[in-house]
Amino acid sequence: MKRGHLWLALAGVLLLGGAVRALFLTESRRNHWTDIRNSDAEFHDYWARGLSTGDWSLPDGYDEMLVRQMAYLAPPGYPHLLGLIYRLTEPRPIAGRLAQLGLGLVNCVLAFWLGRCWFGTAVGLLFAVLMAAYWPFVFFEGQLLPPILVITLSLVLLSVLARWADRPRLRHGPVAGLVLGALLLVKPALVMFAPVAAVWLAWVAHRQRQGRQLRYMLAGYAIGVVLAVSPATIRNFVVARDSVMVSCDTGIVLYMGNNEQADGIEPALPGLISLTGSDEWTYLDYDRLARSIGVGGSQATASDVSWHFADKAVEYVLRNPARTLALVGRKTLLFWGPRETSENQAVHYVHQNSRVLGYMPLGFSTVLAAAVLGAAMLWQDRRESRSADGTVAAAARRRHEVFVLSVLFVLTYFLSSLPFLVASCDRTPIVPFLLLFGAYGTCRFAGWLRFRSWRPVATLAVLFAAVHVVTALDLAGYQLDPAGWHCELASAYRRNGQLDRAVDEYRKALDCRPDLAPAHLGLGLLFSEHGSLDEAVVHLTHAVRMKPDCARAHAELGWVRAQQGATQEAVLHYYTALQTRPGLATVHNRLGAALADQDTLDAAVAQYRQALRAQPDYVPAHYNLSLALKALGMYEEAISHLERVLRTRPNDAQVHFELAIVLTSTGNTNEAILHYEEAVRIDPSRADAHTNLGLALSQRGDLADAIVHYRRAIEIQPDHALAHYNLGGALAQQGRNREALRHYRRAVQLRPNHDVMLDSLAWLLATTSDQEVRNPLQAVTLAERACEVAGHDNPRLLDTLAAAYAAAGRFDDAVATASRAVELAVSLGQIDYARQIRSHLQRYQSGRSLP
Repeated sequence: MKRGHLWLALAGVLLLGGAVRALFLTESRRNHWTDIRNSDAEFHDYWARGLSTGDWSLPDGYDEMLVRQMAYLAPPGYPHLLGLIYRLTEPRPIAGRLAQLGLGLVNCVLAFWLGRCWFGTAVGLLFAVLMAAYWPFVFFEGQLLPPILVITLSLVLLSVLARWADRPRLRHGPVAGLVLGALLLVKPALVMFAPVAAVWLAWVAHRQRQGRQLRYMLAGYAIGVVLAVSPATIRNFVVARDSVMVSCDTGIVLYMGNNEQADGIEPALPGLISLTGSDEWTYLDYDRLARSIGVGGSQATASDVSWHFADKAVEYVLRNPARTLALVGRKTLLFWGPRETSENQAVHYVHQNSRVLGYMPLGFSTVLAAAVLGAAMLWQDRRESRSADGTVAAAARRRHEVFVLSVLFVLTYFLSSLPFLVASCDRTPIVPFLLLFGAYGTCRFAGWLRFRSWRPVATLAVLFAAVHVVTALDLAGYQLDPAGWHCELASAYRRNGQLDRAVDEYRKALDCRPDLAPAHLGLGLLFSEHGSLDEAVVHLTHAVRMKPDCARAHAELGWVRAQQGATQEAVLHYYTALQTRPGLATVHNRLGAALADQDTLDAAVAQYRQALRAQPDYVPAHYNLSLALKALGMYEEAISHLERVLRTRPNDAQVHFELAIVLTSTGNTNEAILHYEEAVRIDPSRADAHTNLGLALSQRGDLADAIVHYRRAIEIQPDHALAHYNLGGALAQQGRNREALRHYRRAVQLRPNHDVMLDSLAWLLATTSDQEVRNPLQAVTLAERACEVAGHDNPRLLDTLAAAYAAAGRFDDAVATASRAVELAVSLGQIDYARQIRSHLQRYQSGRSLP
């Protein structure tokens, strides 16, 4: 093929691959497949967003992930690359997906270059076509998951190693080491390939008598690996004082794949927590896990937790060799089986429902069958290329070396995956090397067709059919889960506000599996979010009955029952949730609120403190704790928590309002006024804030400003009784009794049984010198009602009643009532006030009223 035609053909492959990927991404966004919650992908997005923007606030429904304070909880390579993409573009998942689609096309170019260099132009071009047309690549390029990056680094690594085998150069060693180190930052289990690659290098050097170059190569290779990995190792030690080479999830993932509940695909930590249905990211919460299993006390490191679970996995393997062997067998069959197994997302159902991927039939069983035959042909061609004296042509020798290296990588990758979990995303990185072998075999087959060599053509066709029958057998018995797919899709619709479609999908899930707790939980969440509390209770009750250890279901059921007023039942569900998953800040906070509703404030405070121990920056717990402390009279501590909330929410009018109330209670009137003013600046429509600001200003003596705010409160809320009452009091202080009377009357109309408002109106009517305002008979009626409401043991109310009797000319009643008021004031220790009442009593005894 001419060079111009070759590049044109490659451009056509890339154009077609790019079009397919763009169409699939558009289809995924339209159908909300990209919104299906994927715990690993969401964690990568969270990590990358924090790295790029410094905003580490958590998505709704998740607990604190101590990414910055602990050793790397998961391999950091992919999140850091995603963070760089977010920094260069925008911190949105679509930016990462588009970058990965571009990386997928880069992989096509790498495949073309590698295939062309070592197996010829036709193989290289076909290899690129197959890379562009393999539908799982297109799928995973749209996920915020690392398989596509692993493919890129693997192709580059093998290209560098193969280049050294062809033309040894000093630079090849450190470059290969750096690439392998970068690969370990994404897939640490491939550390097994480091010695394998060194052995391959030694084998090639021996064949080529390149001993001296080998020493330089291995030295540079080792240095490159160390240089690439050491930043992660150093960071882990500096930040967490934890000796972790890359990440500390190895032990936990190992235990997930080797325990009594393990099935080879789904993660599980038996006896601790549920990892499916609603509890995403849980296995990364090392701090809570450390408390759950009692590792290292408060000083436990992430590696302590990881080693604990690694020891449990080894113990399980040693105690259960037969089941372990059976599990390894099933993982092997799953790894090499025809199904695209799901761990993070239902890959099979996306392919089944996609109009784009549906037209891309190339699946793993076909690829594996073609690869087996292609590898056999490569091996046979190498034997046939020997000359009579036993030597092998240089091109055939190089091709054989690349073939061996590729096989070693595939086998090492497979063996490194066996101890853990096996899913579609785990085996995808080996597919390019299978495609390379398949491309070689296909090109040889095409050559036989061109030359009409019918016998080998027929033989290969029969062999391919036979091998394909075997590779297409689902020997592992993997069961597809349509109910899980409907449930995932329903959750995506729910988060996007398409409630009817969400309900339909949840009901489809329940049609498939009536006992599917996540579907009931999803329906319960949906109904509770939109006020259908009775329906929410039905489904959440089903969820907790079917899955008693689902903390989310208990927590949500508790919240719904609390909204319905069944506080005691809510408390029980909250406690159950915390027994299942101790240390959930959101649940401790909700439990505290429920206990506060029951007026058990000490218990509520304890729960709020627990929430803050689990998540020190949890703002709702700080706020609720401040309210409980205020109610208990612990004003100074309440102030400190409200100030903590304000650092996070400086423009929250309610927080300023509550802080001003507490400051007023401590006598800090001037500071309280500042916060009331900030509250009304942020939200000028808050009548209660204007009212309280007016009261604080009047206490400071600023009656004119206080009256302005009282009037503003009444403009906003004409039936605000307290604003009318306070305005009446301020006007009375200014001697504007007629205006004061109007507002006092309005306050009493709004609150007819409020003893203080009744008392103030009665006092004005009984003691004013303004004859148009003075009304002794009405004053008596109001004062008597105030005493009936509050009881006849309040000296202030009795003092007003005595003044009203005197104003009405009932001096004997006035003297008796005032005498009783003096006795009560003295008994209560109100000596100064008792003296004031005696002065009133003397006037009544002499037949004079007030003033």
